[in-house]
Amino acid sequence: MVTQKFRANLRSVCLSPDRSSNPRMQPIDALAFATRTFGHAHLGHAARTKRAVRIVAAMAANPTESLPRIFSEAAELKAAYRFFNEDEIAVRAMIDAMALQSATCCNGRKTILLITDSSSLNFGLRKNKGLGSIGTTTAVGMLFQSVLAVDAHSSEVLGVVAQRTWVRTELKSSSAEHSRDRRLRARESAHWKYSFSKAVDVMRGSLEHPPQLVFITAREGDFYELFSHAQRLDVDFIIRVAQLNRRLDPESSDGARSIRSALDAAPVMVRSTVDVPSGPGRAARQAKVEIRSAAVSIRPPLGKVEGNPIDFNVVEVSEIDAPEGVSPLHWCLATSEAVDTASAVLRVVSRYRKRWLIEELHMAIKTGTALESRQLHERSALERLLVVSTSIAVELLRLREQAQSTAKVPAVDVLGETKMKVLRALRPKMPADPTLREAMRWIANLGGFLMRKREPGWRTLWLGYTDILKAERLLLSLGTSG
Repeated sequence: MVTQKFRANLRSVCLSPDRSSNPRMQPIDALAFATRTFGHAHLGHAARTKRAVRIVAAMAANPTESLPRIFSEAAELKAAYRFFNEDEIAVRAMIDAMALQSATCCNGRKTILLITDSSSLNFGLRKNKGLGSIGTTTAVGMLFQSVLAVDAHSSEVLGVVAQRTWVRTELKSSSAEHSRDRRLRARESAHWKYSFSKAVDVMRGSLEHPPQLVFITAREGDFYELFSHAQRLDVDFIIRVAQLNRRLDPESSDGARSIRSALDAAPVMVRSTVDVPSGPGRAARQAKVEIRSAAVSIRPPLGKVEGNPIDFNVVEVSEIDAPEGVSPLHWCLATSEAVDTASAVLRVVSRYRKRWLIEELHMAIKTGTALESRQLHERSALERLLVVSTSIAVELLRLREQAQSTAKVPAVDVLGETKMKVLRALRPKMPADPTLREAMRWIANLGGFLMRKREPGWRTLWLGYTDILKAERLLLSLGTSG
């Protein structure tokens, strides 16, 4: 929080232009970010694109504030509402602009993990037009799926390369629905195939030398059609298995009739440890695990899908000696990647562990940008807002990455001189010339981080960073007012 004492001392801080002399990292700048992401969006008119950049820059600098607080001038607020509610601005054009910028960040990389997951947006009991059920009988909202590009080697978050939304018009009624009718109606699993295809098109269509692509999903992606689709797209995959009793082709699976039986017959390849992050009712811990692998071949579901058997490998990660009262860690991963050595198996497990990044992205979309509390009433307006919130949420994750960076990068090269002067005024105990990681920890301290050995999360980082942004704007306004 900006104190009265700090406000009184702001005028004494000498203003000087920001500079960035380190080409490895870009300064954290809301306008530069908005220009990079949406400056080339095809929104039907150049004026709309310019307005999009201004709106996104203002929201990136104040991500949790309401629109009336972000746009204090009546004309600015009216322009923002008009932008989000204007039917002529295609949601797909905004997604394409965000995806293209994200794909550009992947240029020159060797291997890109395309981490995919779906989530829901809960808008409560509001009577928003075009929304539907999200799994309860009362709340309304919409569902969405994102494909997050991550560098396989550095774990750097590069951006969202595909996104899709949909609405359930009615609640599912599996007990009353005939199996034939269930097969004929539109299935939500089709969104996975669409997202995969769109992400591949963006990556291969926009880059001269596309990197190796590895799709990663949780158990929701465990269905035959998705394995077959990945095979047709000629991309690798790591998909967590939900159906261990899935029917196998015994001739191609060493006689095993299910994934479970194939793994039971496999020896332990390697023993290792896996860092388990904290979660609801779960403390962070390091799990001791045994890892097995086997080659299998799955058949298409009987009477449902036509196709040929699909060959892949499965890797099972089982925790041993789990703490009392804690559910042991257990993953079964289907993958097209090689698992013939201990290092290859560990690489598959390491890559799957990065799947948590998309859960953090979706959390950042909902809470870091306050999307579910926005007072817009049309589905299309909320979809446009989702794209903006997604692009800002990626920046939140990048902010945390910079806080965890081990590179000895001077903080001033990334934050700029003005933000550093603000931070020194708010945290005078900070070292005189901190590295980026050191400065980020002090910024997180503004948001409630207690400066312990563990790394700060994006929420405390962003709370502290918004204080820096507020103080910087106040500093600049005092400077311009004389």
